[in-house]
Amino acid sequence: MPATPPTRTAFGFRVRLPLQSTAAAYKNGLLRPSFPFLPTSDPRTEHRKPSPQERNSTKEIQNLAGQQPSPAPAMVVYTQEHVYRHPWDRVTAAAWRKFTDPASRTSLTHVADLHTLQRRVDTEAGRLHAARSITVRSPPLPFILRRLLPAAAASPSGAAICHCVETSVVDAPARAMDVVVRNVSLRGIIEVEERSSFRPHPDRPDDWTQFRQETTIRCRPLAKLAAVAEKVETRCAERFLQNSAKGREVVERICRYLEAEAAGAAPSAV
Repeated sequence: MPATPPTRTAFGFRVRLPLQSTAAAYKNGLLRPSFPFLPTSDPRTEHRKPSPQERNSTKEIQNLAGQQPSPAPAMVVYTQEHVYRHPWDRVTAAAWRKFTDPASRTSLTHVADLHTLQRRVDTEAGRLHAARSITVRSPPLPFILRRLLPAAAASPSGAAICHCVETSVVDAPARAMDVVVRNVSLRGIIEVEERSSFRPHPDRPDDWTQFRQETTIRCRPLAKLAAVAEKVETRCAERFLQNSAKGREVVERICRYLEAEAAGAAPSAV
């Protein structure tokens, strides 16, 4: 009867190798006899680079276990801060009107449509919960992505329509407003999450408002195409920075209008 090849846990997987492969593995130091009086590591091989045979054996064991190393998803994260020299209640009121103000259409040209999906007021806690759908035009996409999106390929500028969902929580007693925007379409290519917060400025809480925004861009399916993923992330980051600057300008303009309106001499909102 032929001898049964031994089994040994290697690299976190329990595998059974043929006799020839097992002997080679013992010879190369990948497997060791399971004797309690022998050390589990060899000082001669602890601080050296693996040989090509050892690397190939490692890949064979991973393939036998059915596990392939997954590439790390590409991701870009950037943050922005801005100080509005207006009180918190005025800034948050302006932020709510940013997309609906008629004069904002000439500045926020990337916004195509806006609808309120849900609105709920927690009277006991003094909080407002709201959800809105925002349809925006994406920045021009690289040629390889236009081939994946017929709608983008048909556009002369190479842009695509993207649908997003905005969820907001306004805590009036604590004077805190948090907004999260995520895209619900094009997620097979890119995932974007934008988190914004409005808080009273720590130095002048009754007069100024501190705005913080963090945007995360992930290109998961393009992780293996590093050049394409980097190009998409860079182009999206540049466009988001431009749109964020336009949005702050709109909020500043509406704040000035609300300030003049409270003083009794409201000019045109333009």
